[in-house]
Amino acid sequence: MKRAKGLIFLTLFAMACDQQGEPPVIPPGVLEVRFEQVPYATTLDYVTDLAFTPDASGEFLAIDLYGKFEHARLGAEGAVSLMSGKFDDVYAEFDAGQLGLAIDPDFAENGFFYIAANLATNHVQLRRYTLARDSFAQTRDSEVVILELRVSSSPRWHNITSLGFDEEGVMWVLVGDKGLFEPAQDETDLLGSLIRILPSKVEGVGGYTTPADGPAYSPESDPAIYAIGIRSPWKGRYHEGRWFFGDVGLDDVEEVNVISAPGQNFGWPVVEGACTDDVLGTEPDCTLYDDPMIYYGRSSSEQFVQDDLHASPTNKRSVYVGWIYQSTENDPYEGLWNDVVVWGDAYVGFMRAAEIDDLANSWHLGHMQFPTAWGQAPDAFVYVTSYPAEPPDAAGSGEPPSPLYRIVHDPHRDDLQ
Repeated sequence: MKRAKGLIFLTLFAMACDQQGEPPVIPPGVLEVRFEQVPYATTLDYVTDLAFTPDASGEFLAIDLYGKFEHARLGAEGAVSLMSGKFDDVYAEFDAGQLGLAIDPDFAENGFFYIAANLATNHVQLRRYTLARDSFAQTRDSEVVILELRVSSSPRWHNITSLGFDEEGVMWVLVGDKGLFEPAQDETDLLGSLIRILPSKVEGVGGYTTPADGPAYSPESDPAIYAIGIRSPWKGRYHEGRWFFGDVGLDDVEEVNVISAPGQNFGWPVVEGACTDDVLGTEPDCTLYDDPMIYYGRSSSEQFVQDDLHASPTNKRSVYVGWIYQSTENDPYEGLWNDVVVWGDAYVGFMRAAEIDDLANSWHLGHMQFPTAWGQAPDAFVYVTSYPAEPPDAAGSGEPPSPLYRIVHDPHRDDLQ
């Protein structure tokens, strides 16, 4: 997530937080929720990602911005830490640090999990570990490097923020442009792209190979690259052959993009927002680029902001995609979260939902500032963590640990939290 710069200073909200306005119009028969805080005795400060293990134990892995790791378990009385520690070589500063986590599809057999982290402003690694349930030292020492991104010089931001696996066991990774702009249009450079790789599964051996079905942008293109033209992807989800992700804008436009086929190009740094709007003044050839499914600016008059009665009065923006429900028999959401994308803005705090094939028609879901890590537990509920405040540039700020919330279906709530 990048601090929105806002070169054009827009009028802030006419009302402060908890503004009293007209409640948003919610279509009938759609998902409506509230957030219940769950007790979580954690060692983590600013949780950036979590993942439940693929069994019915309620165990999950979680990481925070500053290099801490935790193996925890969710039960009827809340979540408790089982084992924790800190990777001391993580470089963390505001939106750089330990950002992405994924569990291997064969975790039950191999215990593998993966973490993406900054080691410096210009250095990002994707690492694989083997979980040793009773020993952080042993877990730490199992480290191998799957992917390394190092440039001569770059800002701290626009890193690897989301990763996971598809049904075939292929790993996908959303990679920011490291603030360097041009690599996002270079099909030989992994920066600013969605990549698909096959990480090593050999104990003690890192690296990766590439699947055979990647697009060929050109004879020289990197075979791992699946889509290009991405700036700063802050959290994304894979669902049944498509990737949904938020791309944080430079000064004007936030985007929710959908990758549905190999070889797409989302335009950055030539295009931001809808191509025909040409907000960057580049006079682009719009036949070359894919428009976002949702885009919005920094004005307080945006409907998304107006619908949130508790919107934070700020002109900062940071779009994200939160969760797409994985259908289950004992569904506490009564099927209303199936094929529905949850997305929002971390700074303003609005959270919205939309049908997966009709993202342009979204509705207000709730208010939460800085949601970061999402997971669907064996109890079939979705859980989310949030930052306790805007992250400081270094650990030890005195903020409380990241809260953990259970998302509960509630069609009768009247506070529009």
